[in-house]
Amino acid sequence: NLSSHATFKMLYQITGEQQYADLMAHIERYLDWAFDPVTKTFCQGAHYVNGQWVKNIGLATDVQLWPVLSLGANWLDQRYGNGTAYEMLRYTIEHAGKKSIDGRLIGFNYSDDPDGNKSSEWSNFGDMALRAASTAYKVSHPNYSSELMRRAVELRAGIQDLRLDIRPEHIAWHYALMFLPIRWGWHTTPSDTQHTAAGAWDYLMHIGPNDNIDYNPLRLGGNMGGIDPPTGVKEQEAEEGRE
Repeated sequence: NLSSHATFKMLYQITGEQQYADLMAHIERYLDWAFDPVTKTFCQGAHYVNGQWVKNIGLATDVQLWPVLSLGANWLDQRYGNGTAYEMLRYTIEHAGKKSIDGRLIGFNYSDDPDGNKSSEWSNFGDMALRAASTAYKVSHPNYSSELMRRAVELRAGIQDLRLDIRPEHIAWHYALMFLPIRWGWHTTPSDTQHTAAGAWDYLMHIGPNDNIDYNPLRLGGNMGGIDPPTGVKEQEAEEGRE
């Protein structure tokens, strides 16, 4: 749903067609249902039992990182309360972040399972999410901004054990730290398997002549945290989505 929302949002921004805004509003109603106001996180999904949808239990790391990239910290804070994006990331770091002995963030696991694994792909787009939120909070919450950037720097250094330098100008990423099952229904590949998606996210964070431009593929123009053009979602629809 987050990927679909990002797609419809970009289509609306480009075409101005109301059908895309309407589709976004439908997804936002689901997100309102999936959001936990206590932990400031989204459920991974739901399953159908006895005629009703029941939220899946457990913290899905990507489901907390992608909203920051696709919806943006500003959108999350406006819809769910001031500081929501920061609290979502803080909770995810606390429960699904892999830490060093001295508390530095050195990777993201796939969930809050305490198996000690970490994903090269999810850590790479987690790095981008932290940087995007840091950018968004730079003026409104400089303390949040500096903390999130500190975590991003820690993470970038902490996942270098998953990096594979093939040649000086060619790098790749191991799929994960360990060969283990994942709560969400699949299994990590052996640790020596190279992961294309992780390489793609790494590349998107090193665009430009000096490898200094982050490009967020889930926002039009690669927006890393600023205010988007108007989405066209009516205020009435947004209010209905809260009910």
